[in-house]
Amino acid sequence: APAGLFNTGTNLLSVLLEYNCQNPHRVAKFNGNAKRGHGNEWQTLWGKHTPARYRGAYVTAKNPKYSVDEILPIVLVRNPY
Repeated sequence: APAGLFNTGTNLLSVLLEYNCQNPHRVAKFNGNAKRGHGNEWQTLWGKHTPARYRGAYVTAKNPKYSVDEILPIVLVRNPY
């Protein structure tokens, strides 16, 4: 799931993951109800733009379908120059 500061390309990464990284195991696990049918989430459990120090202490979903340890955050950084 994409994570990173604002204006680093997290929305683009989410779209690229949707088209290039299908996750049939998660689609089968959630009976086809995984995010838009491709099995990837568009943000981490603690939020797409929330600092990683809140990992495990804060969640954006009321009833998350998976734990913090079951997600691979892909963090984007931007060179300021």
